[in-house]
Amino acid sequence: MPKLYTLDAMRGVAALMVAILHFGIVRSETSSPYLAVDFFFALSGFVIAYSYDRRLSAGMTDDEFLKRRLIRLYPLFALGLVLGLVVTLLGQALGNGNNNGPALVQFATALVFLPFPAEFAMTGAEESAAPLNGPYWSLILEIHMNVIFAIFFRWLGMSVLSIVVALFGLGIVAIAWSEATLETGYLTKTFHFGIVRIGFSFLAGVLICRLRHRLRVPKLHWMAVLALVAGVLLFPTPESIRWIYDSVCVLVIFPLLILAGTQSQPRDARLITLFVWIGGASYALYALHFPIVMIGEMVAEANEQIPFRLWSLAFLFLSVALAFAAYLFYDIPARRWLNDRFQRPRRSEPAAAPAKV
Repeated sequence: MPKLYTLDAMRGVAALMVAILHFGIVRSETSSPYLAVDFFFALSGFVIAYSYDRRLSAGMTDDEFLKRRLIRLYPLFALGLVLGLVVTLLGQALGNGNNNGPALVQFATALVFLPFPAEFAMTGAEESAAPLNGPYWSLILEIHMNVIFAIFFRWLGMSVLSIVVALFGLGIVAIAWSEATLETGYLTKTFHFGIVRIGFSFLAGVLICRLRHRLRVPKLHWMAVLALVAGVLLFPTPESIRWIYDSVCVLVIFPLLILAGTQSQPRDARLITLFVWIGGASYALYALHFPIVMIGEMVAEANEQIPFRLWSLAFLFLSVALAFAAYLFYDIPARRWLNDRFQRPRRSEPAAAPAKV
């Protein structure tokens, strides 16, 4: 099965959109970078099905699948969590850290992929599901969805999968309408909305992967596909129709963009290498940028004479550089070491599909 390099670059564009949202360079009141989370979920479902459907059908065990997924996700997850803890403790020592609750409880719950319990939140706190590293609410859901996919894989035939996707699709519309947006799910009290978001998008990604040879979309150059991903997430949308725009993006546009991304691949070897690096660094950027946001906010509060946007741009560039460095010099060696230590190749297993999440 061929490697889908354009999907790597699409993931990188979406991760950058999330980062510029959190750094305050764009605002969710005028555009929709938060929908990148739904795009990630759909892309993850597609790539998981693309990479593992055949192997799970051929007898790969649930334990082996989950071990592979943990090796793929956990090194950067743990690094971002430790970085968030250090920045939070530093901020609290300086008197301006997050006051969501005991930092070690925040750390312990996230370490085992659980949202921060509301019972531990301090009075008046925002009750973030992942206070140490805000975007981790979606990574927690991602890991849980991987477990669910492995357990129920044998029952997820096309009929059942289509029905479940349709039901979650109704849930997406209901949430968007009731909340006037899909920018929800990141608080402990709204975490159930996040479950609906990943339930639809991840399983829709699996569905379109399995239907990809029957579905036809206009063939676009990979540059056009990347531009469309950024354009959809940054498109200015009136507040009155935001729930409609969000629903259409998640239910229709993102699946079509993923299909389009499978049809056009770069041919130049240097571009291919760049896309692979962008795909790898995208997860590092998503996992590590929020503690840098917290540092930037502390620095900006101590230097109010300097425009906040200048700090935002500087720390955004720092986050991108850190993401590439973490991917190349930490994530790759860590996963290689974990694979050598814990993985044993199965002779009966089909060749691994190279696409990765």
